[in-house]
Amino acid sequence: MINTPEKALKHFHFKLSNSWKASKADVESFEIIKNFIVKKQKEQQHDYELFAKLYIFAYGEFLKKYKSTVFDVVPQKELNKFVLRPLTSFLSDFTELLNVSDQYKIISDLNILKTHPALVKDKKAETEVLMQAIKDKKKEDAFMGNVWKVEDVEQNLYAMINGIINLK
Repeated sequence: MINTPEKALKHFHFKLSNSWKASKADVESFEIIKNFIVKKQKEQQHDYELFAKLYIFAYGEFLKKYKSTVFDVVPQKELNKFVLRPLTSFLSDFTELLNVSDQYKIISDLNILKTHPALVKDKKAETEVLMQAIKDKKKEDAFMGNVWKVEDVEQNLYAMINGIINLK
């Protein structure tokens, strides 16, 4: 079955070499197409090297997660589903992660809500600490999970991504 550019080239190379009476133009055309494909593949490998590294790393993590080997198709299928998710989904999830992290930080900094509400002896004191804290807009945003906006996160992540691409 011919299903890749490489197999197609091999097929035409065989035909031009063995059964077709190839003209000079046929041979030149074949060489141009072959050189184009080889060049594009090398460019693609270079351009997507960072993606390849992350894919290989993630694939290894999925193999561990599913306690399987490369002969099991489940990890690869799950990784492919993961990679094919829309970018907006990743940006939303990451923004949520940042906002939750800031919520935990403000709670830790205020030293409140560390025990179950039923076990808190002085609920009024915790409420007072919280009420005082949320008078500060930044602390209120942190407590409410409104510090990070998807647009800002996207802009910062792209800056980081472009930074690593430019280091390569």
